[in-house]
Amino acid sequence: MPRVWWLLTRVRLSVRLRGYQRTQAWLARAEASPSRHARGLTPARIARLLEVTSHLVPAGRQCLSRSLALATLLRRRGHVATVEFGVARGEGGALDAHAWVVCDGDVLLGGEELERFARLTAGDSGSSAPLRDGSGKAR
Repeated sequence: MPRVWWLLTRVRLSVRLRGYQRTQAWLARAEASPSRHARGLTPARIARLLEVTSHLVPAGRQCLSRSLALATLLRRRGHVATVEFGVARGEGGALDAHAWVVCDGDVLLGGEELERFARLTAGDSGSSAPLRDGSGKAR
């Protein structure tokens, strides 16, 4: 859990201070070195660990930071994970944005309000396959 906390903290600060593109480039370099830690954990368990840990990081509950950190953790363990983005009209017509993580067609993080958002991209996979929540139901 300390490693997850440290990664999420660093991602949160990097997005805020360096911006999305530089953070994404840094994480891509980090993904190049496979992790030896927590090898037996399933993607869903890693997502739950990050979700619990995010409550301990100041402003760690932001979907972009959580999604980038989770995708990095999963990729370092050999899983194919994408960060996807969506937009919706919020109160007063304001534009709301959301990020979530998909691994093997399942939404692992950020799926609680997914139906509200129009999907913009499929991260770096280019996939337009239907998404499933943790129960396997298509979204």
